[in-house]
Amino acid sequence: MKINLHLVPWGESDYEGGPIRVVGQDVRALAPLADFVSPMCYAHMLHRDPAWVGRVTRELAARVTVPVLPSIEVKESYRQEPLAREFFAAALDAALAPPSGGVVFWSWPPLAEDEAKRGIVSRRAR
Repeated sequence: MKINLHLVPWGESDYEGGPIRVVGQDVRALAPLADFVSPMCYAHMLHRDPAWVGRVTRELAARVTVPVLPSIEVKESYRQEPLAREFFAAALDAALAPPSGGVVFWSWPPLAEDEAKRGIVSRRAR
């Protein structure tokens, strides 16, 4: 069995030590207990640019010894503005850039229903 730990996408100094102080996620202590760590890099939901996904991944990878698998959203959530295919493609590229160990999609049903986004994933998987 493989264990993947989903994490808030915050750096150590965000929200005055928020990862530990606010949500109780000490990644240095938790990462050795998992096979992967997966920051929930929902850039569209959080009104961030797609490149932010890569910045979160690099920062987290510098703090842990297990592979980092950024989780990106496939469809808009908590926003009315649609998550455009171009935004999804840019977020996927950022999620797959080194030192990423791969990517997690949230969630699978919207990806299964969107042929264009599946095509984007297929082209990058080659």
